Amino acid sequence: MTKLEEMTGSLLRQRRNLILSSLILLFIIYTDVHISKINIFGIEFTAPKPETLITVLWLIWLYFLIRFYQYLRVEPASGIKSEFTRLFSSSGAQTLIRHVTYDNPNYKLVTTDCAPHLLIRKSLLKWELPIRIYDPSKGEKIEVKRVTVGAPLIFPPAIKSAWHVLMNTPRVTDYIFPFILAFVTIIAGAVKLCST
Repeated sequence: MTKLEEMTGSLLRQRRNLILSSLILLFIIYTDVHISKINIFGIEFTAPKPETLITVLWLIWLYFLIRFYQYLRVEPASGIKSEFTRLFSSSGAQTLIRHVTYDNPNYKLVTTDCAPHLLIRKSLLKWELPIRIYDPSKGEKIEVKRVTVGAPLIFPPAIKSAWHVLMNTPRVTDYIFPFILAFVTIIAGAVKLCST
């Protein structure tokens, strides 16, 4: 597993603010809460019209969403892509070796010969894998052929790698969950607005 970098304190605060504001909006949307008084630091206010209060809450939520996105953009790598690539390179290479050696049993290939990063995209769902075999007369590997690789061969190791990153690391819940919650909040708000 690649080294898990801790989220910076500033990004962690923006994440917390976005999650809390999303949860508050979802609570208000789904419970039809009517706020009559607001108490901030012991100072009590009469709440404005509900529409005004909801508008202010949505603007605060939007601010937190933008801030989380901005801080995420300058955050050192989250590790999602590198962990996926590491896993996919391993399982994808094994799949590609089995595929190539099935038709060419005399090829002695190792993982680095069939690493997924060597695939060359030919169309939306087709790639080519250059097969390079060591030539002792030249003292280096030379390309002997190109093997066409389709999506049915690539997707299983890709899905397996994505599933591992999703379920076995905190990266998705740390970095992607706040956006999912924000998206759910937007949908809930749109549904509520359309139903009134």
